[in-house]
Amino acid sequence: MLPEQAKLSGKLNSKHILTVIAFLMVIFARYLPRILPFSQGASQVIYQFVAVLSLWLFVAIDWPSLLLLFGFSLVPELKFTGVLQAAFGNQTFAFLLFTFSLTYVLTKVGLLRQVALAFITSKFARLGGWHFVLAYFASILVLGCFISPTVLFFIYLAILTEICTLVKLEKDSSAANLLMLGTVFFCGISSGMTTISHVFPLISLSLAKRMLNLTISHVTFSLVAIPIGLVSSLIALAIFYFVLRPDLTKLQASNLQQIKSYLVTESADPKSTYERLISLIVAALVLLAWLVPTVLLKLSLPNAITNFLKYWQTAGISLPPLLGFMCLCLVKTENKPLVTVQEALTKGVSWPSLIMCASTLALGAVLTNKELAFNTSLANLFKDNLPSLPHLLVVLIFCAWAGIQTNFSSNMVTATLVTSTLLSLAGNLVFVNIPLLVCLIGILASYAFAAPSAMPCVAIAAASGFSNSRDLLRYGLLLIFLVVCFISFIAYPLLLAVV
Repeated sequence: MLPEQAKLSGKLNSKHILTVIAFLMVIFARYLPRILPFSQGASQVIYQFVAVLSLWLFVAIDWPSLLLLFGFSLVPELKFTGVLQAAFGNQTFAFLLFTFSLTYVLTKVGLLRQVALAFITSKFARLGGWHFVLAYFASILVLGCFISPTVLFFIYLAILTEICTLVKLEKDSSAANLLMLGTVFFCGISSGMTTISHVFPLISLSLAKRMLNLTISHVTFSLVAIPIGLVSSLIALAIFYFVLRPDLTKLQASNLQQIKSYLVTESADPKSTYERLISLIVAALVLLAWLVPTVLLKLSLPNAITNFLKYWQTAGISLPPLLGFMCLCLVKTENKPLVTVQEALTKGVSWPSLIMCASTLALGAVLTNKELAFNTSLANLFKDNLPSLPHLLVVLIFCAWAGIQTNFSSNMVTATLVTSTLLSLAGNLVFVNIPLLVCLIGILASYAFAAPSAMPCVAIAAASGFSNSRDLLRYGLLLIFLVVCFISFIAYPLLLAVV
């Protein structure tokens, strides 16, 4: 047997062994030792998640996601119909489905290609290499302060795909890996810098108001979050520059400047111009439908308009892309539809990524299940031990908890679980600045970019081919480790005067 064949055979054997162990662990998790202080059912869920996470990292992302859903059916405390509803009946699943379909059309007509061309031929970006990378990441950071991270990621995923196509970046190249890692990281960081369109910090702030009648203004939160976000961005860039060290040869100035002639050629086709114009109008309306209602509701408007805007908000983020995609299906060019539902669902939707996202949504629902009582178990664990610890160590514990959990489970679950536990112990933690720590938890709950189970965008990135689960986990955990240390030992003492 050749050395290459022997190496491949060894990898296959190790994957087979891991698969068998994971299957057995998921099926027989109920009979494994209980993990204190959790109940037997909660311990069963933890074992199942660890088993499936290992498969996500080293084997595949699609069928292990179904294995996790199957595992939840074996937990007596859970109703499997509820698990399925959380997985496939969740608004996020619908949002991803329609957003995939919508962005497929925008890519098909070349609109996103034009956006990518305009961006990578900007004066600063054409300086090449790290100038391009900085311009790209800075645009994500700025836009991310005002746009939902999931929405932002899908906008940039399509643009990133076009950029890589135009400069001929292979999917497995270090430069493409850098751009994808940065897209995920900066979407997460920016979502923790303001409360505009970002639900995770709002959960922490609203819990503080509800449980302790503690009012933390959005301005105060931003005064804390923006400096932390900027420093976190510098830490991410340092990791990319000193640790990842990508080859940016194809992003040098000469390569980027050659793209400019293509912009003129592509724009000359009147048919494609018409299709792009229609697609641009629809895409702009979808973006406005996401952003404008929140702003308009703060104004004094007639009751009819206010009621309509409230209805629109309660419909959620999946309705705008649904309507946008439907409108594009109605558009015809040369008596042919611009796109069909079958075409978009076949060519535009990443079904393995969607299945994985569904399983992580189910995981989030499981972690907040009252019968499993994750929250109660953790509160009881900390109640007797935390008051005797140094205050900076207490800050580190809560920041590390938020930073680690949000990178393996839902942001909403993290913000809810960690913040509510802190607030329930507030009477015993008089030496800690509770409002500031609530802000820090809200920030860190947004910093989800390591494991595929952290956020739908991480799962999509892992399955995109530009990056992979191992690199996302490796660099994501390194980033969150450095950020948690910075927040706990530097930012917290410095920000005591702000909150």
